[in-house]
Amino acid sequence: MIKRTKSNEQYRKKYLYLEPGFTPGTQADKEAIFTTDFGVNFSLQVCFDILHAGPGTSNVAERGVTDVIMSSYWVDELPFLMAPQMWQGWSEGLAVNLIVANFHNPEYGGLGSGIFRGLTSQDSLYTYDPNSGTKLLVGEVVSRRPTPLRTSTDPCDGAVAPEGTAIYQTVPIVEEDLTGIHHDNGDGKTDEENSQSETEGRGMPKEHAILHEDLERYSHSVLEKGDTLMEGSLCHNDSLCCSVTYSFPDSIPDDSSFLLLAYSGLVEKGGGSYSIFTQVCAVVHCLNENVTSCARVEDKENGASKKTAFRAHNLTGNFDTSFVYPSVLNQDLQLFNVSLWDFESSASSEKVVESTLVLHEELDNLLSLTLFGRWFDRDP
Repeated sequence: MIKRTKSNEQYRKKYLYLEPGFTPGTQADKEAIFTTDFGVNFSLQVCFDILHAGPGTSNVAERGVTDVIMSSYWVDELPFLMAPQMWQGWSEGLAVNLIVANFHNPEYGGLGSGIFRGLTSQDSLYTYDPNSGTKLLVGEVVSRRPTPLRTSTDPCDGAVAPEGTAIYQTVPIVEEDLTGIHHDNGDGKTDEENSQSETEGRGMPKEHAILHEDLERYSHSVLEKGDTLMEGSLCHNDSLCCSVTYSFPDSIPDDSSFLLLAYSGLVEKGGGSYSIFTQVCAVVHCLNENVTSCARVEDKENGASKKTAFRAHNLTGNFDTSFVYPSVLNQDLQLFNVSLWDFESSASSEKVVESTLVLHEELDNLLSLTLFGRWFDRDP
């Protein structure tokens, strides 16, 4: 369990999301850092903060923090901002550990909590099921600290802790249900348990509300089929250029379409209440060759996933920002294990950052392969 031992003051959320009754916090980002009794520095952040420059991002980039704790009521958005997709991407892109407790309210888009271990590129531990209700996740995380709490050569979830690291067990990650208070109904079950039993008995799974980004503003091209290794590329506004290497044999019947997308510019969130500057390179599964059909998982026949002959090999983009978050998501809205892909990013010139997502294996049921960049200096 994580025990907070030193902090200057309580951290107050800086970037609000449709919360007109609150005033944003004004503390310096460093005020969100606290130190535990086992010597690891953590940064706090809350929900929409993760899409902004602070406090978590700046504490990682400017102050060397490698462990971040986040509470959230995230609203899912396809194809790039699903909860575990965003959190794993942020964790892997910044090479940090991210521990997230999210609100469980799938009917309004809130779903998923997890432990994302990008510092060591271990697989993530997360929950993402509309019917799960409140769920507890506990896991061990390898972190850094100046003086080791203990050194070890024993494996921790498949990783070896090098000398000078700390191994800690995370605070429980809990998805809170909207019911809030659980009443005893005299039958030994809570309201939540009875409600879940009734739902399962009727065969009525909870709905999962998902927003969709307007992709018509994106540059996009259909990835053609062919029996050889293929390449696709395109740019947006002569600024961001993306390329993909893939195979998609036309000798195998496959009614899927995959589009390469590129975008560099402002996007609106919260129904147009907020604007942020993003740079995105992505390959997305679509129902047909129209970009408006992309990532429409709820419109698939019978809701079933189908295998596809499409095989991505790598996706590369030339970004104007170093804050690029990679993700690989399947059509069941689950993450592919990080052992199946690598992320590489380096400055190729004074202003251009080349980022590449490389796949090690052929992946069936692919929904999106994404490099999501945030260019904070261009925000309004």
